[in-house]
Amino acid sequence: MLSVREQIAREFAKDLGSIAEMGKDIFHSYWNQVEKMRGEGLANEGSGTTGKSFDRQQLMFLEWDPYYGDDDAPSPLRKGNYDLLVLMCTQESIHRLIRDGVKVEDESAAQVGANTLFLRNFYVERLDSHFAGNLRYARSDEFLEELFLAHLKVSDGGDTLNADPLTIAEAILMEREQVALEWKEVASQSPQEHMEIRKLQLNKMMGL
Repeated sequence: MLSVREQIAREFAKDLGSIAEMGKDIFHSYWNQVEKMRGEGLANEGSGTTGKSFDRQQLMFLEWDPYYGDDDAPSPLRKGNYDLLVLMCTQESIHRLIRDGVKVEDESAAQVGANTLFLRNFYVERLDSHFAGNLRYARSDEFLEELFLAHLKVSDGGDTLNADPLTIAEAILMEREQVALEWKEVASQSPQEHMEIRKLQLNKMMGL
């Protein structure tokens, strides 16, 4: 039992490190997509508000080749666990921003309030469809996708009470990076904690 927990904890620590790096790739992909749309004359014509606004992360690193590398075989639910970690990190980052406010440098209190209210309403509307229950994979990507596309719609003249969905998306990704790094530290400590448990078990077996 402890060996399985240690393996899952090691996988969590590795995967959380990957999640922490995802935000930079997502924003880089988003701006590349915007430039492509502008080049095709779609950025301000409404037709650019559909489709994917960023490339999805490649998950080949979750695959295991017994003939390459020294890693052990992954746990049976590795891919599902990874998707759940991404979703939980995203949700935790949203909760923190709603609690503390979507604060960006040099923005007024009114702008912070508008962004926070927009995020709260946007999240509540999608709570059941994106964050609750046994649903499809990549729901966190879908949430961010809809937020990026909301930005495109705002650029076309939509009324959002002066909120800036793009700033909100950036804040979520930055906060998610911090969440992932914090949780990675916790997961990394699990093997050490299990050593103490094993020591107690051994002492009990020996009557010490």
